[in-house]
Amino acid sequence: MATQEPANSRNRMGNGPDSLRRIRKEHIERVLRDLGNDLEEAARILGITVKELRRCMHKLGIAE
Repeated sequence: MATQEPANSRNRMGNGPDSLRRIRKEHIERVLRDLGNDLEEAARILGITVKELRRCMHKLGIAE
């Protein structure tokens, strides 16, 4: 017998890609804030290049 997901499980988990986008944006903002907007150090901490960080910031609407 297959188990069914509760009808409200999506609400508990968020709204899919929008929730992931929000979490990603908040995480990048937090890292930048904690590092005084040092893009090079933030990129190192996040495990990405500065170019990738800038691209993410632009895509997520985070001011440089």
